[in-house]
Amino acid sequence: MVQASNAKTPVSDTRTPSPCVYLNTPFNLKLRFDLSELKLGNGPRINGGGNVQFQQNFGDLAYIVEASAQYLNVDGKTVNGRYTFVGRVDKPLLRFSDDFTLSLAGITTAAYDKVLGLEPRVTAGGGPWLDYVTELLCNGFSIFPIMEHERGGGAPDKLTLRLSARNYLHIPLGEGADFTLDSFFAPSATDFEDYRASVIPGLAFKISALASVNFGLVAEYNSKPRNPELKPFDLTGMASLILDLGPDEPAAKEEDKGVNGG
Repeated sequence: MVQASNAKTPVSDTRTPSPCVYLNTPFNLKLRFDLSELKLGNGPRINGGGNVQFQQNFGDLAYIVEASAQYLNVDGKTVNGRYTFVGRVDKPLLRFSDDFTLSLAGITTAAYDKVLGLEPRVTAGGGPWLDYVTELLCNGFSIFPIMEHERGGGAPDKLTLRLSARNYLHIPLGEGADFTLDSFFAPSATDFEDYRASVIPGLAFKISALASVNFGLVAEYNSKPRNPELKPFDLTGMASLILDLGPDEPAAKEEDKGVNGG
């Protein structure tokens, strides 16, 4: 059974961890420590941060909660503070075959981002998630309607209905190595010149029974930044240490594979 290595959850966005992480695990607790460098766009700068993530899978329902913080401290002053919370619930609906399943997800996110001028950004929404899961790969796709509220940045409060389209691909490479590719596009439902998009490739390597390291690039584009002084494009390099404290025993029988993919 494919076990997805969770890529970096983007800061201040409507994305959540992929439901592929629910597969074959009754519960899981992960700690992650990040070091990232903004190479192009609104940089250069170096960020450090951490993340805690808990998930539980009951077979017919799965949920995940996650909190993270990133900051850059210069001369005793925090010049780049980012804090996020994510909640997600997935309910399996249909299994079309051994490999294809459909589930319904509900999500909520909240983010305070000093650089982007978010005080905060809060989102809520949900919709269908389609999983394709085999022994060779895990691929999830969704299109969610999302209601987004933004405050801060010296601009009026903004309430936006967005369509959040996402594709998450995970491929195990053998010998404890995994490749992930997280692609995301979120246009406004009323103004298609207002959108955010990103592509995040990553490589994860298991270094012990509990620990792995993840290296990735985060390419993000925001057509209308809330802070008008910011550039629309950022390219960030990232390294993470992930401690996986969950059990190894499966949550469901092998014949049920794919149902819990969410």
